[in-house]
Amino acid sequence: MTEAMWHEIAFLHYEKGMSTKEITGWYNGVPSKATINRRLAEYRLQGGKYITVGQRRKMSGCRQLEDGDWRILEQLIHEEPWNYLDEFQHKLHIRTGYRYTRWSIRHAFHANGYTWTKLERIARARSAIEERLFWSKVNTYDHECLLFLDESHVDDRDSRRVQGWSKRGLSCIIRETFQRGKPVSVLAAFNTDGFVLPACWVEKSKGVNREIFLKWVRNRLLPVLQCWSPHERRKNSVVVLDNAGVHHSDEFLNLIYSRGALVVYTAPLCPHLNPIELGFGNMKRILKRMNMKQFPVTCLFKAMESVTPKSARGFFRKCGYQVMSYEEAEAMNETQRLLPLLLYQQRQIMVQQQMQFSMLVKLRMKQLGIL
Repeated sequence: MTEAMWHEIAFLHYEKGMSTKEITGWYNGVPSKATINRRLAEYRLQGGKYITVGQRRKMSGCRQLEDGDWRILEQLIHEEPWNYLDEFQHKLHIRTGYRYTRWSIRHAFHANGYTWTKLERIARARSAIEERLFWSKVNTYDHECLLFLDESHVDDRDSRRVQGWSKRGLSCIIRETFQRGKPVSVLAAFNTDGFVLPACWVEKSKGVNREIFLKWVRNRLLPVLQCWSPHERRKNSVVVLDNAGVHHSDEFLNLIYSRGALVVYTAPLCPHLNPIELGFGNMKRILKRMNMKQFPVTCLFKAMESVTPKSARGFFRKCGYQVMSYEEAEAMNETQRLLPLLLYQQRQIMVQQQMQFSMLVKLRMKQLGIL
């Protein structure tokens, strides 16, 4: 509210005798009746002296964050980003002596680009050196050739929805029999086209031991692998997997090398380097949409099939791998599909041109009497 409007409201009320309701109608509802009552009370208390917004905040014991105070708040954010607004308010009061409102703190967050987001926890033992060593090794290969392997455990909790619609103020209650389904383990392979379904397998057990893993490698994984070549792009020729104990057996390495493929291990405690983790997350979201208490194996494969090549390439790029976007890959595939036809048409044109040239040569030789 400007100073001119503030004095005009006081004039209409005290000189003209208009009520706050009539003044609100005079301004077409803006400002509101409650705002006009507060400003008239300030007018009486201050003896007709106009009070700015900053002065009102100082009078109420609150103020906007200054640069020095914001730096203190930013330091608190870096130290404990999980604090709530009232906790930040209390700690700022201890350090600065001023009691800021939660609205002022929230406004400062938004003004400086901070937002309330999901807290991501990473292992303290994660090594940046190991991560750089992994990137230096994997960057020697074409990222389009990478095939990621991993296991995921699924039970009926992954397919149950946890939210529903109800009247405001009432709980959303459903009645069902409390029983837990048997957990299963999904062994999967993932490339830039999504889950490689011929290489995926569902084991009806809670964990995966070395025997189950090697059985899956022999029966499902080996048929989809290709021999790696430095001169040609061959999909599924570089196997990437984490550092689980079952992945480090000599028998597993010999099976992979027998197909001519290569093996690369990710850095320890770095699941963010594995795009199959994002694929598993998408699979479990689809299971929630199915909303089945006990899902058969076909539902798991249907959920894995829902990961499209466009999504898979997005997962690769989000993890930092240099792969083409879906549109670029489609354009390249279309060019490769049309290339044999273009070469055949070019060859036919060259043959016709040679035939025409030979006919012209023969005709000229006849005219000269050589033939």
